[in-house]
Amino acid sequence: MADDRQGIGDIGAGAAESSADAADSGRPPVVNRAAVKAGIVSAGQDDPELERERRSAKDLQQLLASHTHDQKMRDKELGWLGGLIGGERNAPLTVAAVAFVASLTVFCVIQVMVVLGYVAEPRVAAAVSAADKCLALATLALGYVCGKSGGSS
Repeated sequence: MADDRQGIGDIGAGAAESSADAADSGRPPVVNRAAVKAGIVSAGQDDPELERERRSAKDLQQLLASHTHDQKMRDKELGWLGGLIGGERNAPLTVAAVAFVASLTVFCVIQVMVVLGYVAEPRVAAAVSAADKCLALATLALGYVCGKSGGSS
C-alpha cells in the first residue's frame, strides 16, 4: 500500500537545507516549514488503519491488565505453600508424587545397605520389613497418581 504522506525521515531530508555557514557556526540548518507542515497528519483526518491499530493496542492493554490482575489474585489465593505444591486440583497429585519418589528412594537405600552389609545381622529383618513398607507406600502413591491423572476427578 503506497502512502502519500512523508515519513519523519523524509521530512527532515527534504525540508532541511544545510549550508556551509550554518554547519561552521553551530547554528541549526534552515528548515522548509511548508514541507514539514505538509507532512503532518492531523488527528481529525480519517485513517482507518491507525484507528484499527489503536483499538487493537487498547484491547491488548486491557487483556494484559486483566491477566495481570487474575495472576495476582491466584498468587494471593495459593500463598507460598500453594505455590510450591500447586492449587487444589494439583496438590494431591504433587504430594503423592513426592511420597512415591521419597519412599522409592528410601527403599533403594535400605536394599543397598542390606546387600553391602552396612546393616548388622540382627537388624536385617527389621530393615527388610521397613523396605517392604516403603515399597508398599510407593506403589500406593503411584496407583493414586496414575489413577488420578486418567481423567477421573
